[in-house]
Amino acid sequence: MKKFLCVMLACIMVLAMAACGSPNSEPVAETKVMNISVDGVVIEYKMDAVDDIIQTLTQTSTLDKAMFAEDEVAAFEASFEQYEAIYAEIEGVTYETQSTDTELIEIITMDVSNSDTIKTLADSGLLPVDGSTKRLSLSGTVEGLQEQGWVLQE
Repeated sequence: MKKFLCVMLACIMVLAMAACGSPNSEPVAETKVMNISVDGVVIEYKMDAVDDIIQTLTQTSTLDKAMFAEDEVAAFEASFEQYEAIYAEIEGVTYETQSTDTELIEIITMDVSNSDTIKTLADSGLLPVDGSTKRLSLSGTVEGLQEQGWVLQE
């Protein structure tokens, strides 16, 4: 369980890149999806951006139950309950979990178009941000994730 939490926190840390976007006459919308697999856990980030500024970040973590003992799976489920309570207090964030016979799935959707949400997440240690908490750069985040071994889905 410690590995999973460490991986999640380390992955979120690469989102520490803040951005300054230049105004365009036409906003450019794009979506990037990246993932990494570590010790039976696949983590995917879906980042929806306008003019290189991430608007919505969705983190989906899928845990393969076959890779863990029953007590470890139970510990993950208990930690999900704790995180659900934490995220419920943050405006602009939704948190849900799903459980199948073979997988535990955690989905965190963050509206990071609002600097207050970014600041609250950063202040809570749930989204480490280095520098400004006003906005997150899509290109900077993609670059940082790739440096950490994440794969950009085409």
